[in-house]
Amino acid sequence: IFPSYYGFVVGFGVRQWRDMSYEYTDTVDVTFLDEPVARNLESVGGLYLSRLSVARNLGDHLALGLGIDWMFGEAERTRTMDFSPAGSFVNSRDAFNDKYSFVRPTLGVFATLGRTNLGFSWSAAADGDQDRDLIYRENNQFSGILVEQSRILEFPSSWRLGVSQRIGSALMVASDLEFEGWADSNVQLDDLVTSGDQWTWCLGIELLPHRSKENPWYRSYPVRAGYSRTTYGYELDGSRVGEQVFSLGAGSYFGRNNGLINVALEYVDRKVDNPVYPTEDVFRVVVSLSLFEKWTKIPRRSQRGE
Repeated sequence: IFPSYYGFVVGFGVRQWRDMSYEYTDTVDVTFLDEPVARNLESVGGLYLSRLSVARNLGDHLALGLGIDWMFGEAERTRTMDFSPAGSFVNSRDAFNDKYSFVRPTLGVFATLGRTNLGFSWSAAADGDQDRDLIYRENNQFSGILVEQSRILEFPSSWRLGVSQRIGSALMVASDLEFEGWADSNVQLDDLVTSGDQWTWCLGIELLPHRSKENPWYRSYPVRAGYSRTTYGYELDGSRVGEQVFSLGAGSYFGRNNGLINVALEYVDRKVDNPVYPTEDVFRVVVSLSLFEKWTKIPRRSQRGE
């Protein structure tokens, strides 16, 4: 965040928007082969979203903002077929190297009512570029076949609504709701995969720090607990896919309260609303660092221009 004069603030940030890394291994029965074929599906990469924004205060309790989002990233998907037990058949490896990009505007409003904070933002739909390189390999060696493709993808509009309430001097409660309209996009998926709208709901509480000689040492640090539930923007064979996350973390201020470091432990439960599909349990540690810039006061000048 970069403070400016006359109530304006300029900001810039980057975050990972979609993690597109996975690996899946199974065996496939082929009618004219006596032995099953080993298959490995793998993807490495992700999509990132950067935002350059400007906001302005409209009084003590209201602010408006405008952001320009640039989404960028790439993912290389590979499929390996191992015909080793099948005699004369050649092992093959297909690679799809996709690169994505789009630019879209985002509008936001922030308001305060007593101890309550309200925020809302809306991001417009955008036409994005997808550039794909198709590569075929035999025995993991480049075979010389390379096909380049380009097409336009319709990325949907989205909106977010957030509210936080301070209760007393020691507790903060916050909630957030987000929607992405993937059901109206033209993203091409596999035969059994169809698009659907994505919803995300989050709830969190924070025990605010209070430093004094009378309080125990642990009251000097902010302690947080949170829960979120997401329904992804696609369905598998007509069944919704989602995840829920439980988190617990703490933080510590430093540099005369001009910075904050946070550490959180998260448990993620992903599953499909169909018992034939496997579930996924993930434990992860998240570390974040925030630096707070002090507001710059407008320099005062005398009537003589001094």
